[in-house]
Amino acid sequence: MKVFQWIILCLALSAVWVGCSRSINIESIDYDTLSEAELNEIIETGLIAWRMPGAIAGGAACVQCHAPDGIDLAKLNYSNFTIRRRGSGHAAPGIETLNASKLEDIVNMIQALQVKYSFDSVDPREWIPFQPGELPIEGQSNKERDAEFGGFLKDIGLILFIDWFDKEEDAHQQAEKLAEINLFDMPVGIRMNLWSEDPYYSSSAGMLGDWLPLAPIRPSGSREYLFNELQFAYTANAGIKELSELLSFVSKSDFTTQAGSLDFLSYSKYKAQLIAQHSFRLSGEKGEQGSNSIEEILSDLNRTDPGIGNPFWDIGQFFADSPTIEELNLPESHIRRLTGETFQDLALPWLWLGWMADPGFQFTECAPDTNCVAILSDQLTEHELHYHRMFMQSKAAVEGRYQ
Repeated sequence: MKVFQWIILCLALSAVWVGCSRSINIESIDYDTLSEAELNEIIETGLIAWRMPGAIAGGAACVQCHAPDGIDLAKLNYSNFTIRRRGSGHAAPGIETLNASKLEDIVNMIQALQVKYSFDSVDPREWIPFQPGELPIEGQSNKERDAEFGGFLKDIGLILFIDWFDKEEDAHQQAEKLAEINLFDMPVGIRMNLWSEDPYYSSSAGMLGDWLPLAPIRPSGSREYLFNELQFAYTANAGIKELSELLSFVSKSDFTTQAGSLDFLSYSKYKAQLIAQHSFRLSGEKGEQGSNSIEEILSDLNRTDPGIGNPFWDIGQFFADSPTIEELNLPESHIRRLTGETFQDLALPWLWLGWMADPGFQFTECAPDTNCVAILSDQLTEHELHYHRMFMQSKAAVEGRYQ
């Protein structure tokens, strides 16, 4: 009798899984054979679930931490298993929430996005967005990595800073060399951040420094309605204007919750990942390869609205200022991973990325009693990256001179 009851229960649960949603598990379909219209239909269905309130943070939706349409999960090639595993903690009971069957709509949507944008396969546990030269310089210490970087500069004939100005012709030649260097192509001894540190695979304190907000972006009252409308506008036509309006809205939101400094960090991370996912989108669009530079995107955004600034730098500056754990109001699961040096260690990758996105510091604000070059220089000195520091100072000087 007990066996019979167990079978009935399993059948009932299966019916609920399928019945709570109009979605059908189409995992067995070859997505590469679907038309653009069919892919878009799957994506639109998934977006409904993507925007639904879930079981965490008082009903936060996926869209309040991730890209407006989940393209970040598609770019990083999250497996169906990983999406289900990580999404299960967000699933809630009820028809109007992200229930278990609606999660299947998101699984299908991510697969459709991968095909639509022709993304190359990467491993989210290893691939680092915007890592210069794709991989960091290897070495046992920062000193070793810095020496390797210095050797690379010598090999390309770059003389740093002090010796330039013996002859005007030499200085001009060196300035031209520096101006031509693409910071995103040049390997450095600084390891950038993963998109999302996964507790399933890692207990790293880097979870605090990855790209995703620690608290969902949820403007209060009528502003939440406006936030949703801007999300809809961006997914309908993902252009710089729509992205700028979304970023401007987030930039002007008040940090009035009891999360303290964590709000500023979360909002800054959310803005940074919006720019990053826009870059993913451009790099994946057929016929538009190479248009994914966050330097170009940041420049275009600030021309549209100068108030957007440089959120990558803002995150680095936040960590460099070393807030206390009490100010962050972190959950216990994160506090256990932190050490006294964690915040300083997390500052450098974001500051370097902020500089790569704005090498002339056109859109980056620093405190009146200091300047951006000094902030990054100090960080590099503390980490024993002296060739990196001289290169950064020289490149920043050239970029500033030729604005």
